[in-house]
Amino acid sequence: MEKHHPNGTQEITFPDDTVKYIFQSGEEETVFPDGTVQHISVNGDRMIDLPNGQREIHTQAFSKRRYPDGTVKIV
Repeated sequence: MEKHHPNGTQEITFPDDTVKYIFQSGEEETVFPDGTVQHISVNGDRMIDLPNGQREIHTQAFSKRRYPDGTVKIV
């Protein structure tokens, strides 16, 4: 199902209950049924917030994961 909001935001709901928001600025946000949230910026950088408190950041230069205890691993 696809909804178009007056502010230009599109909301797409998939059969598996995944919801994708496409904002007028070109940014995207996807909310998965397990609680994972993925943000995609206009330049293609991705930030993924996992339900266990971890955060992954993917850019063209690097990928890194931040853990809830403050540990950061860069690939």
